[in-house]
Amino acid sequence: MYNQINVQHIKNYFRKPSVLVLTVCKAVTVFISCFLGIFAVGAVNDLLRTLATVSHDADLYEFSSLSVASSIPSVIIDSIIALIPAALWLWIYLSAKSNNINRKPDTVFTVNFVFAVLGIVGSALAIICSGLFFLLGIGMALPYDDMTSSEQEMMSFVSALLIVVSIILLINSVISLIYSIAKAKFFSSAKKSMFSDRVYPSGAVYGIFSIIQAAINLLVCLGTIFFGFVLYNSNEFATDITALSDLLPFIAISRNIPLIIIISGFTGFITVFALVLEGIIALGYNKMAKAVPPTPDFNPYNNGYNQFNQYNQNQYNPNFNGQYNNVNNQNFNQPYQNNQDYNNQNFVNQQPNPNQQTAVPNQPVDNNAYFDGFDNPSQQLSNQMNLENQINNDLNNNPYE
Repeated sequence: MYNQINVQHIKNYFRKPSVLVLTVCKAVTVFISCFLGIFAVGAVNDLLRTLATVSHDADLYEFSSLSVASSIPSVIIDSIIALIPAALWLWIYLSAKSNNINRKPDTVFTVNFVFAVLGIVGSALAIICSGLFFLLGIGMALPYDDMTSSEQEMMSFVSALLIVVSIILLINSVISLIYSIAKAKFFSSAKKSMFSDRVYPSGAVYGIFSIIQAAINLLVCLGTIFFGFVLYNSNEFATDITALSDLLPFIAISRNIPLIIIISGFTGFITVFALVLEGIIALGYNKMAKAVPPTPDFNPYNNGYNQFNQYNQNQYNPNFNGQYNNVNNQNFNQPYQNNQDYNNQNFVNQQPNPNQQTAVPNQPVDNNAYFDGFDNPSQQLSNQMNLENQINNDLNNNPYE
């Protein structure tokens, strides 16, 4: 049983323009990422073909063609999946914007809850992977007797890289886990409020960790832009970056790859803005829920019982018993009092004569001669005497004279 007052409060909140802006930001980010992904596949393909031409490697050239054929559909499918959050927020906005009282955002809240649970599972798996990377990095840092000094230095570099990546992945995974848990609680509470006498405050943790996620993405965007500029100018700075001195000129053969990385870094600012806006919406919902007073005398079970009784009263006539009694009191004896066929002289006993030639003529019968057990006793005696006199007259009257 929905609490229409709480439903209207929730719909009024989620029809705000900020929800629509959040939807647009998420969708724009996905579209830009899709185009950049397609261009990145083309740039990598050009890079591999250039290397295959220089090295006269036919296998590398064939591998580049296969990678393009398989990568572009993957980018499109990933973009479609990435559009689901934007579609869900658009669904929330349209449901809240509708003036139809039967259209409620409870279904989309359930779908968002399911995706938040999937986020919890993914964050937990990422935490496990970060632990495995950390153990692998520790294992690669151990010295081995059969390694040369250059190999040991390379192993040490890879080990340090894995340890740093595992720590960053662990921190990001823990934040994502808390974010997903808070998001699941937020949408669960919003749906539960539609069936309760109050709007449950929720969204404080969800909003805070959305802003924390935005801060982390901001750092990632800045790092991505810096790395893109390093790649773009790798020929000049390759001597200063000894660990990547061989890798950077290799990637910089195609100038499109550094440009794509730089553009993706600037595109990430839209994602940062969307996360900040998502946090503001969650914090605003929590504030709204605290300000909304409980609905007086709301009980879904009693309301359902009352509606059931009202339905029965509408379907069945509440005055049925009274009408039935009135009909019985007024018309029950009417067939016996007014039935002309019953009182008609044609129904008087007609006895045929012994010769079967003719019948005794009928005589008028007094209706009052019938004793029903409810008349006046004196009237009953008078009726009985009149009946006896009529019978005597009939016996003395000979129809053959």
